[in-house]
Amino acid sequence: MSRHVVPARPYPGLRPFQKHEWSIFFGREPMIDAVLDRLAQTRLVVVHGSSGCGKSSLVKAGVLPRLEQEHSLHGVSWRTAQMRPGSSVAAVGNAAGIKLETTVIPFLLRGINLLGIDFVSGPHARRVAAWDRITRDLPLDLLEALTEDAVLADVPRLGNEILKGRVRGRVVVDVRG
Repeated sequence: MSRHVVPARPYPGLRPFQKHEWSIFFGREPMIDAVLDRLAQTRLVVVHGSSGCGKSSLVKAGVLPRLEQEHSLHGVSWRTAQMRPGSSVAAVGNAAGIKLETTVIPFLLRGINLLGIDFVSGPHARRVAAWDRITRDLPLDLLEALTEDAVLADVPRLGNEILKGRVRGRVVVDVRG
């Protein structure tokens, strides 16, 4: 975290706390811990509630700075996105597993579009463009971390593990081995 100077008035008024105000955002540690615990169990956490209850402050000045502080020690960074009503979220393939562990209710209530990309029967040009972007934007170390190598003899065991939802990422089977 960068050096922080405590403001003369440590309450921002009606606007939400911002990420750089993490040092003066306190009293919500149990909620921050709950979001981080949930995030450790699933890849998507949706924070929703009544207007003005502090969702943005919780995420911006609580959760995000804690993630950055705790994970920067290990050289790991998080990719985060903020959605506003009318935004879109893309669920692309099953490279990290087939489950989307949430309900559609928060998306429906906020008018968030949950999009999918058809890599099987969609127009060829669109599939090529999508793969070009993935190739350009996806860090190779992340892809390698999501990839497991296997030999043909592993397929029956892996098939059972995949059906039970225990395999995350991609499995590359060497049919010659």
